[in-house]
Amino acid sequence: SLDTSSSLALSASLDACVKPEDPYFNELTRILTTRSMQQARYFCSGTLSPSEYLHYGLASPIYTHFTSPIRRYADQVVHRLLAAIIHWEPVSSATLDAAAMTDLTDNLNLRHTMGQYAGRASIGLHTLIYFRNRQVEEDAYVIKVRDNGVVVLVPRYGVESIVYVCDSGEANPFTFDEKNETLRAPGCVLRTFDKVRVAISVDSTKPHRPKLELAIVRPLLPGRRVA
Repeated sequence: SLDTSSSLALSASLDACVKPEDPYFNELTRILTTRSMQQARYFCSGTLSPSEYLHYGLASPIYTHFTSPIRRYADQVVHRLLAAIIHWEPVSSATLDAAAMTDLTDNLNLRHTMGQYAGRASIGLHTLIYFRNRQVEEDAYVIKVRDNGVVVLVPRYGVESIVYVCDSGEANPFTFDEKNETLRAPGCVLRTFDKVRVAISVDSTKPHRPKLELAIVRPLLPGRRVA
């Protein structure tokens, strides 16, 4: 079990969360743990209480960026403040304007989020190009269980997608146990962290909007046939 009493305790328990027979288990646990955390955000000092400064993931009471001023504007701002503190150059009036700095940090946070979206879209596009006109089988892990399917992650390709256990309008052969995040059917059980085998291909039935399609081939799902 994970100890969430503090960030240091969580880090130690994550280090101990291993399965000798499955080297990827620790990495998967860290991925799912990180996703449950709130994303770090820039803010102007003085606008939040000290108790909100904590960077939980890094176990640091105060944290900021300053090591990459050539690629992050936030680092530039910090460098200017440091330069003013050591009397290297005077501080600008805009830097001392809390409202202006709050607008700036809000914009930095927005641009960072948009950059992440753009990166994911680029990966999605190139993934479609890679798998076009081919079908590949690869190991995957269940990372989320829903009533009508499971979300799987394919470590080798970084692909993540939902796999439905029944088609729209069909009777679902599985029983969903929400509390234990489990799908059960005669001869088949799907749980979070389960390792499965999936077939990866591109559905091009809509040429203007192709999509990546994953299907579980092992274990064999009730009512499904492997192509």
